[in-house]
Amino acid sequence: IQCAYVSSQFSLAVAGTRDGFLFLISLTTGTSDGAVDLKGARPYKVLVTPSWGFILVYMTELNRGVVRRALALYSPNGNLIKRTTIAHSISAWSCFKTKDGFDYIVCADDRGRIWLFETFLLMLDESIYRCNGQVSAVMYSLEHGGVIATTTDGRILFVPSPL
Repeated sequence: IQCAYVSSQFSLAVAGTRDGFLFLISLTTGTSDGAVDLKGARPYKVLVTPSWGFILVYMTELNRGVVRRALALYSPNGNLIKRTTIAHSISAWSCFKTKDGFDYIVCADDRGRIWLFETFLLMLDESIYRCNGQVSAVMYSLEHGGVIATTTDGRILFVPSPL
């Protein structure tokens, strides 16, 4: 197992393996609800969104000697919805739902850039902030209307980002 996520809202566990598969496991029955072949890509992070139950995977694949990074969005039953290539590694991420019930992702890349986007659209057009250092954790505060991030050198950041 390379990565895993447990969603109590959807009674679902998702596990990503080094050999390029996602296993969907029912927490109710304890059995596998299916497997998704990532076609040679290796998953490094996985999460299940709180409102719609989307499965988001950060993965890499080796293509002709070049490492490519991607985000792939799957339905709760494992059907691919959308996939996009990204330039840098994801160092931290989290998901949340808005008051209107939309799922969002806040993430940071290995260059300290912070991104905020609606999960279903999977559009990482431009970062909302760049900090000088590696981000170790990131989350969105609906109450305060912004992103809270911690860095590996001990800083805590607040980035106003009203939705």
